[in-house]
Amino acid sequence: MRRQQSAEPIEKEISNPSYERRILNHWDNLDGTIERGYAGHSIFWRKGNDAWRVTEKDKRLWQEYARANASLGINGAVLNNVNASPDMLNTETLNRVKAIADVLRPYGIRAYLSVKFSSPGLIGGLKTSDPVDPK
Repeated sequence: MRRQQSAEPIEKEISNPSYERRILNHWDNLDGTIERGYAGHSIFWRKGNDAWRVTEKDKRLWQEYARANASLGINGAVLNNVNASPDMLNTETLNRVKAIADVLRPYGIRAYLSVKFSSPGLIGGLKTSDPVDPK
């Protein structure tokens, strides 16, 4: 994309990145704010009555994001803040994550989530979040 924008010739080039996974870690909150964000609101999340509705505008923005990152060799994105809300595992949130992942996937970008360790208890009513507890 840099060559295209600077009117340089576009040549076939082989690149062998040192790392298999090249991931951007976003600190986006489900209400659209960004923790330590200085460039506006999240492109993935928003608050309001239509927070879970996926629009064509959303899809175009996610596609532009994916295309730009793929051109740089980025192949993954964590869509939310590391201080994750337990709501990250709610059905409507996961449906939006699926919509985002469906747009990113054709560009070779995988979607990742940060998940609050205690979410099974907070949203599922389990007494423990211990992964080795058979219950």
